[in-house]
Amino acid sequence: MILWWQFSKQTILFESISLDKNWFTSLGVYTIADAVIKKKHVKKLSIMKPRAKISNDEAERLVQAMEKGTYLHELHIQLRDEAHAERLKKILEKNK
Repeated sequence: MILWWQFSKQTILFESISLDKNWFTSLGVYTIADAVIKKKHVKKLSIMKPRAKISNDEAERLVQAMEKGTYLHELHIQLRDEAHAERLKKILEKNK
């Protein structure tokens, strides 16, 4: 999910995506984050204050996917489990 705009022969890529204060469900938060983590042009993603925080099962799947590889430098997401937050923090520190 890279947002882009073609103007003449230039392509502008957005490195930061903010989807804060939304009505996403837990599955919606996971689906968006999972799609973005593999995009090399997106460095920051924020999905704060969704209708429902990401579930522990979906958070685990997301963290596992990010451990395999991600280009993100920042991910702002509300997690229920502190262990997921710590693992996520370590992954993102490696990318900076």
